[in-house]
Amino acid sequence: ELLFVFIAGSILLGLLGLIWAAPESPVFLYVMAKKEGEAVKVLSSLRTAENFSEEIAGLKEAAKAREMSSPGLLQLLRRPSFRSGLLALCVLHGGQQLVGINAINYYSTKTFRGVGLSALVAQYSSIGCSVLSTCSIFVSIPLIKKVTKRKLTLASAGVTILCLLLLTASMTFKESAGWLNWATILFIVLFVFCFNLGIGKLFC
Repeated sequence: ELLFVFIAGSILLGLLGLIWAAPESPVFLYVMAKKEGEAVKVLSSLRTAENFSEEIAGLKEAAKAREMSSPGLLQLLRRPSFRSGLLALCVLHGGQQLVGINAINYYSTKTFRGVGLSALVAQYSSIGCSVLSTCSIFVSIPLIKKVTKRKLTLASAGVTILCLLLLTASMTFKESAGWLNWATILFIVLFVFCFNLGIGKLFC
């Protein structure tokens, strides 16, 4: 119940932030809505540099490209470059969904109870995992500037796979050694953090 309240509160805060603080996309304003003045105003509020003529030129090119006749879906599917990109996108999206983050989030409270935590502590631990997912956003932003998103995603995937293997082993043999209960908690926390650091941000 506490987890549901926390999630609902987070969603409400996010919606309020979008309504009052988040501006409309400059691309949408310039290309779709044809509101060039508002697009320039939003860009000026988002950028620290006074000169963003290159971005304006890019928006103009995008607007011109939109006005031209675009190929249909069948024509796109005949292009090898489009098919390979679409296949890579589907594989990445499928892997993101099948990696097990939903199972971790859904059964985290039950798992924490299974390693010896009380009901209240297990609920707070699940809330902590949700907070950790949010905090990983603030860590991933500076990391993307230092390393490429490809490297960050590969590193995230590698650590996530390792955590899943170790988590399976620790939950299987936890009865034979008491310290494996704490190892299980550590692997869950590390899995949640590393997933949201790279794989979870694939399409952001």
